[in-house]
Amino acid sequence: MKKERVQKIIAASGLMSRRKAEEVIAEGRVTLNGEVFVDLGRLADPEADLILVDGVPVLVNSKKKTFIFYKPRGVMTTKA
Repeated sequence: MKKERVQKIIAASGLMSRRKAEEVIAEGRVTLNGEVFVDLGRLADPEADLILVDGVPVLVNSKKKTFIFYKPRGVMTTKA
């Protein structure tokens, strides 16, 4: 898999939003392969590199699911 910015990988895992991930990285709470870093431009491969947030591994599900709903006018669809 290609390398992406760490904050995008964390956001893709569903752990937190990309903006919140940037804050957590700046606070020094994220490690990449055992190394703490605070720069936001760091790249990582989500399948090969170990990313930890406060000691918890970040797991990215590479299989995305797409749901299509019939939504009549006036009906609201939300994520449960």
